[in-house]
Amino acid sequence: MFNPPRSRGATRTLQIFWPLLATMLWATPLPAQQADKQPSGISLPAYPDSAGGLKKLILDMLAATKRGDEATFQAYVEFLVLSDPKTWFATTFGDDLGRQMYLGYEKVRPELTSHFKDSFGTIVREHLSDVRVRRFEKACDPNASDMEYPALDARQQPTPLYDARMANADGSRLMPLWFFVYVDGRFRYTGGLRFYPPWKQAFALSLVPWEIQRKRLVYQPAPHYPSEAKQSRMQGSVLLWAVIATDGSVRELRVARGTCWLTKSAMDAVRQWRYTPMIVDGKPVEVFTTIEVFYTLSF
Repeated sequence: MFNPPRSRGATRTLQIFWPLLATMLWATPLPAQQADKQPSGISLPAYPDSAGGLKKLILDMLAATKRGDEATFQAYVEFLVLSDPKTWFATTFGDDLGRQMYLGYEKVRPELTSHFKDSFGTIVREHLSDVRVRRFEKACDPNASDMEYPALDARQQPTPLYDARMANADGSRLMPLWFFVYVDGRFRYTGGLRFYPPWKQAFALSLVPWEIQRKRLVYQPAPHYPSEAKQSRMQGSVLLWAVIATDGSVRELRVARGTCWLTKSAMDAVRQWRYTPMIVDGKPVEVFTTIEVFYTLSF
């Protein structure tokens, strides 16, 4: 069953992927002359571009934390920093969105050491020693959460993204470490993959809260519930950014949060929606808003 959008999602602040942590895995140290030497002067082993490689890296950082080896831990933090974040974000996500994400990365980069220390301190205190790593290549991956899919979908090229999480022995406590990438022969922490409206003009438009904009709907066909989602008993919602044109049509649309299976259905339906145009000073104007589409199964 499709439930009409409710106001509770309209005011959510979308800050996707700010968890700040580390990465790491299966690898054997290279000979000393080939080891990756950090500015700290400490040589670290090489880690292969694989889920196992990232896992080994995380475990090595965890080991440094447990033995109180701050110098080695700091070397790992330096190891994880993107060497040319401006270029990487622009190449991966396009000039507009890439620049926004790069600026977010630059804001958090000076705080990486304290964030990593806090995160790994929590991991040790709460005995989160089970490292779980997933490698995402395709945008539509059923294992990607509704917070991960937008990042996968926004890529301009199929750059693999790694998701890392820490869990306790029985899996009842999970702590996300989020995204890492493999660049220039090593893993890098991407910082917060913070998402903004993808259109430059969105910031110049009138921002209309969904609670108000939804009252202007005059045509609202319900989305189809995808068969894959039904079979897997998937429920939830899809949050979209939208530009409403002067004639009341949905001119531009982009996913802000949602899983692959539900997002396409939601976007196909919302593109058909029509609104009473917004009038300002006697003239119709374009507006920017969020739209949340809910999916609920009847058990």
